[in-house]
Amino acid sequence: KLAGFSSRGEGVDIAAPGVGVVQQTICDHGRNKCELFPAYSGTSMASPHVAGAAALMVGLGISDPAAVERALRKNARSVDDSDQGKKLYGAGILDVGKAASEITKTHVFVRLLAFVAFALLAWKGARKKNKDALHPFRPSFLLAGLIAGPGLFFFAPWILPRVDLAVDILA
Repeated sequence: KLAGFSSRGEGVDIAAPGVGVVQQTICDHGRNKCELFPAYSGTSMASPHVAGAAALMVGLGISDPAAVERALRKNARSVDDSDQGKKLYGAGILDVGKAASEITKTHVFVRLLAFVAFALLAWKGARKKNKDALHPFRPSFLLAGLIAGPGLFFFAPWILPRVDLAVDILA
């Protein structure tokens, strides 16, 4: 439900939780290790949700700010697609889980496509030297290719908490 204090108008890009958000607060300027966990409301509580989601997108390998925004907007949960609804919710309600899932699926698809392309290139090269070379799409070749070729780097997106360009290049 949209809060009464929520921003409205053409400038709204996406909606995020902003009512009753628990925040860790250090009291007494941190001198006595005093910590409070009050709940605050406001657009200042909603914006960190979006910033955190954007940081997760960057952690998943999207480095272009416009691409991060597109990923978040594209995967937002639609509330009201009318012109009036877009002025209230923008693209919809932030759904970082869906965005992360879509990004990961894309990365997996691209990696599998690259693996198949390189397997075909390897087969083509082998066929130039030996016309009787077997095709690469048999279990022994695929397993050896995954283990000895890119090694476990192929599985890096599922194993590592953050995937860098270096891991992508090695994969």
